[in-house]
Amino acid sequence: MYDIPVKIFDPLVKDEDYDACDLCLKLIPRFQAKLGSNEGLLRFSHKLKRLEDIERFFLKILTDPEVKKAYFLMLDHNSYLLGMNISKILKNIKEKQINAEGFFDLIQNEKLVFNIIYEIRKY
Repeated sequence: MYDIPVKIFDPLVKDEDYDACDLCLKLIPRFQAKLGSNEGLLRFSHKLKRLEDIERFFLKILTDPEVKKAYFLMLDHNSYLLGMNISKILKNIKEKQINAEGFFDLIQNEKLVFNIIYEIRKY
């Protein structure tokens, strides 16, 4: 879909790519609320971990003339794998607005922070 070597899936469609876990299912309403009445796509991945892949993915998205903003959340996999309570994970998620240039700077400097939903605006 976006020329990255990992699977990205639509958490709302149970097809051959569907890979939603319990945490994904709990995150869907939060992202749907962000979309509101606007058009948008939800795409999740359990395997989009390499910074190069994240950067490549968002470069494609944010250079699309129809896209105004995108959201990104990277969770601490160790916390989830260690059996952290899903409601506690959801409660600890913060939000931050950032422009695309700032987001790519975070990636290039390896400064992305777990448990923050980045609202990435094109400008």
